[in-house]
Order: sequence, then C-alpha cells, then structure tokens
Amino acid sequence: MEKTAAWRDANLMARRSRWLLILGFLSAAAIPIGMAAVGLLVAGAEFRAQMGAVRLSLARTAAADVDLAVATAQAKLRTVAARLADDAALRRDHAALAAALEGVQRNSVNLQSLAVVDAGGAVIAAYPDASPARALAAQARASAAIAPHGGAALVLMRVPVRAADGSEAGAVVGVAPLARVFATLRVQQFAGTDAVSLLARDGRTLLSSDAVRAGQIGVAGAVLDLLRRGGEGSGEYRARSDGRQEFGTVAQARSVPLALLVSQASAEGFGVLRMLRRVQVAAIGGLLALGAGLLVLSLRAHHAFQRRMHEAGATLRAVVEGTTDVIFLHDREGRVLLTNPAGEAFAGRCMDQIVGHPSADWLDAATARAMEARRREAIARGKPVAGEEVFRINGKVREYSVVRAAVDDAGGNVHGVVSVLRDITAMKRTLRALRRSERRFRDLFEQSPSFIWMHDAEGRLLGANPATARALGSNVDALAGRSLLEFVPPSEHAAFAEYLRAVAARGTAAGTLCVRHADDTLHTWHFASRMYAQDDDSPYVLGYAQDITEREDYERRLIELSRRDPLTRCWNRRYLEEFERRAGPHGRWGCVVVDLDHFKAVNDTLGHKQGDSVLVAMGGFLSGIGRSGDAVVRLGGDEFVLLVDGASATDLAGLVARIERQARAQTPTGFSYGWALHSDGESLERTIQRADEHLYQRRRAQRAGMQVRGSVEGQVRAS
Repeated sequence: MEKTAAWRDANLMARRSRWLLILGFLSAAAIPIGMAAVGLLVAGAEFRAQMGAVRLSLARTAAADVDLAVATAQAKLRTVAARLADDAALRRDHAALAAALEGVQRNSVNLQSLAVVDAGGAVIAAYPDASPARALAAQARASAAIAPHGGAALVLMRVPVRAADGSEAGAVVGVAPLARVFATLRVQQFAGTDAVSLLARDGRTLLSSDAVRAGQIGVAGAVLDLLRRGGEGSGEYRARSDGRQEFGTVAQARSVPLALLVSQASAEGFGVLRMLRRVQVAAIGGLLALGAGLLVLSLRAHHAFQRRMHEAGATLRAVVEGTTDVIFLHDREGRVLLTNPAGEAFAGRCMDQIVGHPSADWLDAATARAMEARRREAIARGKPVAGEEVFRINGKVREYSVVRAAVDDAGGNVHGVVSVLRDITAMKRTLRALRRSERRFRDLFEQSPSFIWMHDAEGRLLGANPATARALGSNVDALAGRSLLEFVPPSEHAAFAEYLRAVAARGTAAGTLCVRHADDTLHTWHFASRMYAQDDDSPYVLGYAQDITEREDYERRLIELSRRDPLTRCWNRRYLEEFERRAGPHGRWGCVVVDLDHFKAVNDTLGHKQGDSVLVAMGGFLSGIGRSGDAVVRLGGDEFVLLVDGASATDLAGLVARIERQARAQTPTGFSYGWALHSDGESLERTIQRADEHLYQRRRAQRAGMQVRGSVEGQVRAS
C-alpha cells in the first residue's frame, strides 16, 4: 500500500522528536550531575582543609607546650649555672652544691634529676646521687636532646657554667622524663579515635595517648617524609599499629628534636563526607534510573503511535515492574488498578490481593484517609502533586517521597491517579545525622576557650566565638561588622596592615599581635589565620589565637633574673654587654669602681653570713648614691662598678664628692674607689680598667700616707 505524504511527514516528525527528546534528556541530566559532582569535590576539599587546619593548630599548641616545658627546665638550670659562675666556693663545696640541686629539683615540675660537671666532664655533684643525670652527664653535648635510659625516653639538657674570664668552668646537666612533659600537654581529643603522639624525627613513636603505638613508626608516606624534613602539615596514611587509614597532622617542637602528631581514623573524620557522597550517588542514580525509565517510556510511546496501541501497555508494565520505586494506579474510587513488585513488597501482599482493593485494606485508617485526600487533590489540580509522607505498615514507620498525577483517558477525562513512592528513610536519617554533626561543630566553636574569629579582606569582623568577645571586653553581637583595627593600639597599626597584606598574598599568616581590651589593658595574641574563597567571590579569613601575655611576661622576668646578682640584686656582668651595646663606642658616660678593703678578714673573722650582709649593704649604698638612671654592677667577689650614663666630667666629679661625704656614715666597711670618664671610641672594658688602675693608684697612695686627689678631667686625659 502506498504511503501518503501525510504519513511520511508524521513518521519524520516522530523520528525527529525522539532524537530531540534524547538530546534534551542528556543535556538536562549532564548539567545538574556535573554541578553536584563539582560541589561535592569542593565541599570535600574545604572540609579536609578545615580539618587539617584545626588539627595543625592542636599539634602546634602541643609543640608549644613541649617547648615551654623544656624552656622552663632550662631556665632552672641557667639559674644554677649563674649562681655557680659567681660563686667559686660553691663549686668546691660538694655538700652545699648537692643541697642546692635538691632545692631546684623539688621546685621544678619536670626536672627529675640534676648534676654538675667540671670542665673535664667529671661529675662534681648530683641529686639524687644515683640518678639519670649522673649516668648521662657525659653524653650531654647540646642544650636539649632526647636520650634513652632504662627503657624510657628522657630530655637531656645542658647549660654551661662560665668563669669570670668567659671560659667554660663546667656545666649543669638536667634530666626531664619525656612522659612527664607529655602529661602536661593541653591538647584534648575531639573524637573517640583521636590520638596525640610524640615522634622522633625518624618517625618512631616515643609516647602516645594510644599505648599500642609506642615504639612503632607513627606515620607513613608523604607525612613521614614531611616529618623527616622537619616540616609541618597534614595527610592520610595507613597506620602500622592496626593497619587502619588515618588522617594525621605533624608540628615540630623547636627546643628538642621532636614532632607532635594529632591523628584520627579517616573513617571517622571523613565519615560524614563519605556518607554524603553515597547519598548523592544514590540520588543521582535514582534520578537517572527514573529519567531513563521515563525516557524509555516516552520513546516507546512514540513507537506505539506508529505501531499498535497495546504495545504501549506492555512497555509501561515492563518499566513499572523494573523500578525499585513503589507504583500504584488507582481509579477514581480509590481501587488499585495496577502496581509493581515494589508495590507488593510495600503492601506485604501479592498482586491478586492488591488489584481491585482499596489501600485501606492494608493501611491504617488514618493513613488511608490521608492518601485518599491527596489523590483527590491531584485530580482537582490536574497536575502532579509532590511531597513527603510517613507510612505505618505492619508496625514499621517509613518515610517516602511521593509524586501523584491524574491519568486521563483518550477523551481527556480523568479516570485514575498514578502514585510513585520512593523510600527516603535512610536519606532522611543521614540528613538528620548531618544536622546533628553541624550542631556539634557549632558547639565546639562557641565553647572553645581559644579565640576563633572570621573577618573579610579589610579586617571587618564577620563573626567571633564568645572567648574572642570576652578577650576584647565585648559581646559576640557587638563585634559583628567592627574592624579588628579598633582593638589594635596605634603603635601596631602598621603591623596589622602588613598582616592583612600577607594573608591576602599567601592565603595564610601566623605570628603575634598586640590587642587592646576594653579596659585599655594590652595583651599579646599568638595567631594563625587562613583565607578561604566563597561562591560569591568575597573571601573571608578564619583566625585562631591564644593569649600569650603571661608567658611573655614570665620570659621577660626570667631574662632579667639571669642578669641580676642573686645576693645583692645588683646587675651582674651580663648587664655590661647590654650597656655597651646601648651606649655605643661614642657614648658619653663614666664609671666608679669600688673595691672593699680587707673583705677577706670580714669573712674570716665574722663569717660569710656577715660578709654577705656587708656586700648587700654596699650594693644598697651605691644604688642610693647614684642617680635614678645609673646602674650598679657587681663585678665579682667584693668589687662593684657604678655606671653613670650621660655623665659629663662635672657630673662624675659631683658623684665622687657625694661618695666621699657619705661613705663613712652609710657604709659598713671601708672601701677604695677609682673613677674614669669614657673616651670617644674606647671600649667599656678599657674604661673600667682605667678606673680600676685609678683605684689601685689611690689605694697605694693612701697606704703610703699621702693625700690623694684626682680630678675627673685627669682621668680623661690619662686615656
């Protein structure tokens, strides 16, 4: 039979429509799938970066705690070394030396034992006597190192004792158990599988909160290479202790060759991310399956218009029976006309017990009435109605995503409603778990004692946790929109501007920043910041900080104590270097050297205690006789020097005159003195030497019965 032109045109249009339908489906599916995949990759990368940043901050905090513990112990040793350097008699008195070591050990948190060695390396004294310090004293070479002893790892520290001429007269050796230092770390676990470990530079675990790791190589792969190079960072590796995949962050201690590892099982750290990926893959797969089914259905419908109408029904049945979604076709009275195997499983009945029966036969009355109302709504609207519904079947509660649509006959009259139900119970549980996880992270942000904040590229605060608000003397709501520059003193504005430039250029910044509290007190923060990009191209900076003001004050006090004479509280010889550096070779200053007469006789007849009192009184007299900016330095033994900064010849002459007038009434013993005015380009040592020569010249003259007079100008010319 000859085909008409109309038939040929219809056949051509049908073929074209099939191809257009296929291309449209591929285009529509490719865009959301690609966007979803890219979104998941970006979210995963940001999640890993944030997780690494938090753990790196924890590892650095632990490393700082180790450095603080070692620095505190070394400060104790330096105190002993300074005392030995100034007191040669103490170095010879082994009993007194052991008692002094015992006092230092009892007042130290981490020091387990101490020892003093002479210049040849022989142990002079130790406390306790049979201690690791005595046993390991010969091995002490560096200021701080790790040494094994008795099956335990120890921090072995050494501080040299300098004689008056600058040579090494011995050393003070201290031992701190690494386990005791590890016990003082402030890092807390975030999850059940977190572990904090101390690693040697070769990757071997020295101590860990997880005892199974002790003695094993703690990391592997790129993280191990990073550790051996002395770097910091994060990465994944397979743990050798139990073979599980871990995410770990390494930070280096500065005082000893150690590294801090904060690790967590990857299954726990990235569990939420992997669950989201599975949910997304399942959702995309389901959408693709549904889309493919609908595409096949549409294509077969096109083919059925060319062939026979009854083939459409067979195709539709194949699609309905092959999907995992529950499908019901109800007539207008609510009786089931068609279902699929998923519908049989849903109802818990076979096909013969479902078809021709209303849904109320296997649903509870309330659920059946709700379904009937929604079917009527779909008929009334004339378009699909989507929503989420809860079904109770055989005592079990399940959540479904439901789509209902009215079905028209050939005349355009509604004769039924098709319902497609997809089980979303697992997905909803996953989403609820995700929201709980987000709440936990929010609680962590708000309850953290450390300072956490976010600001834009100009330094305006976008958010801050309560700890930050308290540290600035404000509240969280009041901080929003304010510039961090408002809390920085004017002297630090340039440093803050440099910080903003650095974090914008490199993406990260770390260091210290001086901030001002609402009560005008200044505090020093140690911070670490990282910049993140957002979808709207407006980056933000996430910052983390801790207040180190007390630590800096403590370090300054330690430095000052190391430059003070412990008996007289005058400056010791270390102060001379600072004074010479500050005054320079062309500075204007003078000095008066004082030497007590017959001081050895005081010690021999009245005792060392009375001799110490004489030294203290002499130091007080010299401090009171000078001006407020003058410095009294005990050079050693019974010799002092009074440094007069900015002094002219007239000033120095006036000072010498005051000493001559007040010496007899205010000093406990006789003394000799000489003075000198600094000459341009002359070293401090030479100026003091000239004053010392002047002292001995005047002493010889006095003992010869001669009247001594000496002008300050004469001392300048003598140079």
